[in-house]
Amino acid sequence: TVTYFPIVYIGPTIAGVIGNILNLNIINLVYLMRISNIIIYLVLGYFTIKCIPFGKLLMLTYLCIPMMLHQAASASADVLINAATLLFIAYNMKLLFSKEKKYSLKEKIIYFVLALLATLNKTAYMPLVFIAILLPFNKKNPKSKNDKIFMILTIIIMVALTGIWYLFGAGYKDTRELIIQRNVSSSAQLDFVKSHPLTFVNILFNTLDIQKTSYLYEALGSLLGYLDIPVDTLVCTLYLILLVFAPFLEKSKYRLKNLHKIWLLLITFGIICLVCFAMYLGWTVPTSLLIDGVQGRYFLPVLILPLLCLIQKNNYLKFKNTIPFYAFMICFLNYYALLAVFKFFITP
Repeated sequence: TVTYFPIVYIGPTIAGVIGNILNLNIINLVYLMRISNIIIYLVLGYFTIKCIPFGKLLMLTYLCIPMMLHQAASASADVLINAATLLFIAYNMKLLFSKEKKYSLKEKIIYFVLALLATLNKTAYMPLVFIAILLPFNKKNPKSKNDKIFMILTIIIMVALTGIWYLFGAGYKDTRELIIQRNVSSSAQLDFVKSHPLTFVNILFNTLDIQKTSYLYEALGSLLGYLDIPVDTLVCTLYLILLVFAPFLEKSKYRLKNLHKIWLLLITFGIICLVCFAMYLGWTVPTSLLIDGVQGRYFLPVLILPLLCLIQKNNYLKFKNTIPFYAFMICFLNYYALLAVFKFFITP
């Protein structure tokens, strides 16, 4: 937790202060923290859907992934991380297709704050800030020189702050019992990567190749709780179908250019590699041929990017009652995910 920026606990912290004033017991206190987090998730989720200029159905479906809602109802730091990251991506899309000749001071302040929330909370998500490269250099709608300078400075500042925060966290020793028992040494793993880079790349790609299906279904919510609450594979498969078809079922005035798509895909792949690299350093046994400790939910903040690349301008499948159908299916599938949680706790 030392690597998490304190702001990610703002919701549970406020709830904790209120709970202490009301003299609540620990159970009620934790539930108050969880309620505060889900309120934050709903509010940020609303603004995410409102501000993204295209793919609103896709974003709604994505925000309601069983794993996303499962985390949103927890006291975890991932709630603000997921919500703020998706809002940052949506705001990037808004500015990318903005017809204004320059960004207002308000837009710059909002962008900078969202960039802080999206990149500083987890080091591996820092590459998201490089989306900023696309914004002021749009040929069809170029921005002013000041806007270009602002975006470049934002990238530099976020990279620098992320590096400083990482070094700050690295100054603390990890005393988790499991890490000690597994004989994991981050420094030794890093030395191995430096001396055998090709071997590490081979381990990385083997891991992604072997675990790709597991990661995908874990991200959707195949295992909830402490990865001990199984959800029916059919539920996750049907939800995956909803996500894949969502980009093609909504009329859009905008689409990403091929160059934009390539850049977003590179950012997505880079973050996936960074997440795996972090778990290789901090969780994987030195002799392991695969990277351990990676969970599919770690990729949730960025997997929306490839889906946004699928949206086409004024080219969509026309079906009646698409929105009501999606609303029903989202509730229906999440009901079965919730039912799995209930069964887990009531089954002797």
